[in-house]
Amino acid sequence: MSMEWFRSYHGAPFDAKHVTIAKRSETQPGVSCAIWWALLDFASQNEDRGSVQGFDCEVAADFFGWTLETVSRVVQVMGDVGLISDGRISNWDKRQVKREDRSTDRVRKFRESHQETGNALKRSETHGNARVDKSREETTPPLRARGGIWSDLPERFHDDLEHALKHVKVPDSLIATLSAMNSGLDPPPYTWEEIGLGLHDLVANGKHVQFNARQLRRYVAGAREQLQPKQQAAAPPADAAQAFEEALRFLRSIPGGYMHVTSEKLAEVPSNVQRAVRAAGGWKELANADEIGLRMRRKQFIEAFTASAA
Repeated sequence: MSMEWFRSYHGAPFDAKHVTIAKRSETQPGVSCAIWWALLDFASQNEDRGSVQGFDCEVAADFFGWTLETVSRVVQVMGDVGLISDGRISNWDKRQVKREDRSTDRVRKFRESHQETGNALKRSETHGNARVDKSREETTPPLRARGGIWSDLPERFHDDLEHALKHVKVPDSLIATLSAMNSGLDPPPYTWEEIGLGLHDLVANGKHVQFNARQLRRYVAGAREQLQPKQQAAAPPADAAQAFEEALRFLRSIPGGYMHVTSEKLAEVPSNVQRAVRAAGGWKELANADEIGLRMRRKQFIEAFTASAA
């Protein structure tokens, strides 16, 4: 039977290691504690229990409202201090049980040593288990009852969401990412129509099997471009800041991201914008940059663009 819980020991939230981790990663102990809890939860639900391979720092950052750099740095420091090693929680096998701690074995031994009351105990346990099983059936919600996004997402995209939830390792991570894109925690906020179309394209291309929050955002950004009215090609922008934003919009309009940019598509981008993108590290670096990295790329782009216009 699959485990639906993991052990947490007294004093864990106030472990002094969180103070050390916070100092090294330049954040607060509470941030370290929350990320550690998320890692334990992920490791418990993973098919290989105890493994944190595939933990999506970006999903955690979206949910907690922190930057991707902060979460990634904390996870890295946890590896440095020995909490994580070889992609696993270091003491998982020592501290976590390998099966559910149930009373079945104890009841069986009790019956064997008390034969005179065996029948009565058997009836009691059988009826009790039946009630528990029935209760579990009644309280376990179907997939479509999970989260509040089913009522927000257009109905024609429900099958795509259900299909994706059945394949991702941690369904709640997908729910959190979709909610963040609509709430504005992940600016700019997207409509549920845009989110649904992006999710549909993600599933149609088979990209949901290995869920990646950044890739999903690119599909949703591409969906926004599809839904917006087509406009005639504008003249090359004269303002450097505007040119940078248009370069980002172009990148986000490509379903699947920069890896799917074709030479025909690049031909639509003004040559001075392409030169400035190259000066800022290229389309790949622009696509993969986090919040801090994007500011640096923007500065490089504007300097190159301004110099070419001089």
